[in-house]
Amino acid sequence: MIKKGGLKIGEIVDGYRVIKNIGEGGFSNVFIAYSFSLKRNVALKFFDENVGDSFIREYKILSKLNHPHIVKALGKGVWNNRYYMVLEYASKGSLASRIKRLDIFDVELMFIQLCRALYYAHSMNIIHRDIKPENILYFSDLVVKLSDFGIARIVGEKTFIKKTISATVLAKSNPTLAKDIEIAGTYNYMAPEVFKGIYSVKSDIYSLGIVLYECLTGTLPKISKISPRRIDRRIPKYLSNIVMEMINEEPEDRPTVREIFERMGISEYNKIYSDVDEILMNLKRDLKGDAYKIISKIEERLSLLEDKYAGDISGLGDDIIVFRRNATRILYEIINIIDTTKNVLAKYNNESIHLKKILNYSFLIDYLMHQKYRLECLRDSIDSMFKDT
Repeated sequence: MIKKGGLKIGEIVDGYRVIKNIGEGGFSNVFIAYSFSLKRNVALKFFDENVGDSFIREYKILSKLNHPHIVKALGKGVWNNRYYMVLEYASKGSLASRIKRLDIFDVELMFIQLCRALYYAHSMNIIHRDIKPENILYFSDLVVKLSDFGIARIVGEKTFIKKTISATVLAKSNPTLAKDIEIAGTYNYMAPEVFKGIYSVKSDIYSLGIVLYECLTGTLPKISKISPRRIDRRIPKYLSNIVMEMINEEPEDRPTVREIFERMGISEYNKIYSDVDEILMNLKRDLKGDAYKIISKIEERLSLLEDKYAGDISGLGDDIIVFRRNATRILYEIINIIDTTKNVLAKYNNESIHLKKILNYSFLIDYLMHQKYRLECLRDSIDSMFKDT
């Protein structure tokens, strides 16, 4: 029996059998445990002794939040003078373990879900303050959730913490500053104003922008902040532009979540579907048929351009090749996601107990709308190029 964080592997804690220690924070340990009542694995977050205030605050915030892309608190308790809370368990690990092997479509899927989560949290006047790959958890290869609201803050709330373990780099470099102001977050993902003790929803936007930059390029931005598209031309221009706006030095120059969604062509960004029939109704918009029509238009224009240059398209650089490749990939992704969504619905449709699991896939409708919008933008770009030639 191995002992970690004061618990033995295999120990029974209030109806939970401890399986494995999976993480240690500044004032807590997280374990996988099997719940005898729920008949599934959960995460037990045990707080160190004498940090009861931190436990109460985090549980209070999580109890306010009920969203498909935010990890839910399932319960709480006290064991051997240590507070603990029961959380949903993410069997697929965190973004940190897969951040360098995501393609553009994986990144877009993840980004839409996190924007949904942030839009909801901010509407509830809650700032997360520690968005980073380790706090973005995969519950399947498609579904992600935002976790760890341990240093989250309610807008308007008085300062409650002087500094966190994540900010030790700053504390070492400027101990006077670190002592005098509130610092919370993880150094590489903290917005510039945070180092002055200033927090807002725009601080979360900055942190998510850094995560997105890292997903797209495989590295954190340097001081000069070269755009992702300059690093890799395969990255869509619109996505590269959004990232650069999100990591702007000035909070007022960063977009809101609403503005991000609008730039992605998503109009129902705050909608949580209430039942399976509503999702099916949205799938019946014949997105696949619409996509084929747009693709047909794109191919028609590209063929005309090629004919105009008598097969020699060097005057257009790589534009035609890129347009055709992107259009084909987007069409494939639309078909793939529609089929995936229908398979999920078919699997769970007759099992009411899994209704919440189905509704976790509501974001796929947003994703389909976004990909259709990308096709429309491609078509418009090609039309513009056609008129200019």
